[in-house]
Amino acid sequence: MGCSPHPPWPVMLWNSPMSPRRKNEMRKRLRTEIIMNVLEASNSGIKKTRLMYATNLSYQLLVKYTKMLVDSGFLMYEGDLYYLTEKGSRLLSKLKQYGELRTMVNQVRSELDKEYESVLSLKSR
Repeated sequence: MGCSPHPPWPVMLWNSPMSPRRKNEMRKRLRTEIIMNVLEASNSGIKKTRLMYATNLSYQLLVKYTKMLVDSGFLMYEGDLYYLTEKGSRLLSKLKQYGELRTMVNQVRSELDKEYESVLSLKSR
């Protein structure tokens, strides 16, 4: 009798792409989150490779975002380092504010959903 390469039961490894835990942890980042990560990492000057690791971006995405931010005046590339400009610092501050407000709105939305569910459960009795 030959040995099958696959077990007869579904295997859910902790770090498997199919793992529910990993699926929740690996959601796509919003564009604003990526921009905020790049700006934060560039605050005191950073090399391209270090920036790529710090922001967890592929090389292609790093090039896309740094080019966009340099062309817009939010980052400056001098020597072999990326630096945050004054304009970039203002944008970073606004993005942080936006993130805080978004978190608050999501929290209120969640609380409202719970209240609405309790109203619906009372109505169905």
